[in-house]
Amino acid sequence: MSYQSIDTERKIDLILEHLKGARICFLARKYGVNEDSIHLWKNKVLKALSQILSPKTPGPRPRPQVEILEEELKKLRKEYEALSQISQITVSTKAPSLLEERPSKCPECGASRIWKNGTYQVTGERTSRSLKVKEKGTVQRFRCSHCGVKLYLVKKKSK
Repeated sequence: MSYQSIDTERKIDLILEHLKGARICFLARKYGVNEDSIHLWKNKVLKALSQILSPKTPGPRPRPQVEILEEELKKLRKEYEALSQISQITVSTKAPSLLEERPSKCPECGASRIWKNGTYQVTGERTSRSLKVKEKGTVQRFRCSHCGVKLYLVKKKSK
C-alpha cells in the first residue's frame, strides 16, 4: 500500500466531521487514513484552539531579554564612568606633604576610614579604567574601607 498525502482542506473536513460526532474509525475508512494520524491532527487542532482562545494580557508585547540587558549594560557603563571620575582627586604640586596624608572622608559614602593602597610613578601619558593622567608624576592610591571606592592623589612633577 502506497503512502497517500492528504491536503490541508481534507484534514480540516475530516476534523470538522469528527467534532460534529462522526467516529474516528468511520472517518479513517472513508478517507483512507490511519486512525492514529486522525488522533494526532485532532490533538494539534485542540491545542492550537486552546492557545488562540486563552485570554492574554492587553498591552504592548514584552521586549526581548537581549534588549533589556543591553539597556542595563549602557546604564552601568555610564554609572561606572561617573564613579571613576568621582574617585579621582588631583593635588597640586604646591604642597608636597599631601602625598603622605590620607583623605579625611570618602567622597562617595562619607566614611572616615581610608586605607593606603600603594604608590606608583606615572611617566608620560597613562590611561587606565579608573585614572586618566596625561602628565608625569607620583600617584598615591587610597581605598575606602566601607564602600571600596578608589581614591587617587596625584603629585605632578614640575617641568
